Amino acid sequence: MRQNDRGSVVVEALLLVPVLMMLVLLSVYVGRWTTSSQRISRAADVAARAASQSSMGKMTQNGRLAAAQELKRIQSGCSHQNVDIKRYSARGVLFVQVDVECVLQTVDLSLLRLPARRIHARSVEVIDVYTKR
Repeated sequence: MRQNDRGSVVVEALLLVPVLMMLVLLSVYVGRWTTSSQRISRAADVAARAASQSSMGKMTQNGRLAAAQELKRIQSGCSHQNVDIKRYSARGVLFVQVDVECVLQTVDLSLLRLPARRIHARSVEVIDVYTKR
């Protein structure tokens, strides 16, 4: 290796290492975002299912409890979790709608300086009115 080549290799490395590091951190962020989105969607599905099989008086309570248990079990990677449960009727059919929302944690990716990202999932189930509860 010639003397002139050594200096150019150092300069190239100094330019490429930060770019490659940012690409790795960005791919970690995107992976965390998609994984958390899928997990939050699963929690909304579980909560909607539990709420739809509950009596009208305990629907909200059972749905929130199921969502909290699922979010704890799956370790969603989110903070500030919020669960909203609504009942509604359309053409004589009763539905329960569960919305789960949280903020994606990006503290360990602070080099990217990304803003907090809200993740939202919604699930709707038909309320089972024929089962005796």
